[in-house]
Amino acid sequence: METKIVNVTSTAPAGSPAAAGAEAGAKMMKGKSVQMTINDLYEPQGAKGMPMGLDSMFQGGGQNVVFPVKPVHIGDSWSSELDLGKMLGGMFGGKSSSLTVKGKIPLQFKLLKISGAGPKSTALVGIVMKGNVTMQMGQSVDIAMDGAGTFLIDIASGMTIGSDMKMTTHMGAQGTSMAQKMSMSLKLKN
Repeated sequence: METKIVNVTSTAPAGSPAAAGAEAGAKMMKGKSVQMTINDLYEPQGAKGMPMGLDSMFQGGGQNVVFPVKPVHIGDSWSSELDLGKMLGGMFGGKSSSLTVKGKIPLQFKLLKISGAGPKSTALVGIVMKGNVTMQMGQSVDIAMDGAGTFLIDIASGMTIGSDMKMTTHMGAQGTSMAQKMSMSLKLKN
């Protein structure tokens, strides 16, 4: 599977320390192609094509629906997990990095709705992620993630054709803490 990143917007409050980084990050991502290898349940197995080791962000799970092992009906749920160690490892030196992450964030999926018929049918899948991990890289950083959203899946291909997600991440280290709220949307262009 190959994804091309076309329209990137990243904002931060004007004059804040994150403002320059948000603009630079958006420029760095625009026009990049990511080639991701997935297994038959849509679990990421590898990725390449992103700058600065960001390929690993596509390997930890959470960017797409991980399909259930057995057939499900509307209202049924299944679970997976977000592996921040895999996601962040490439950004901090890959396998040679001193970064370690204890724990994984649980992901809960639920089939909400099926629309259409035949080759135009879609499935709406809900996701909830809520959990805590501890990242160690010179110092200990506690991370708590709480998010929810939906994925719109093309049933014929298994591709995510749309998603909306809201997430809050709290990080704390050495007596300081920071909260980050994110709202992410994706729409596949034909």
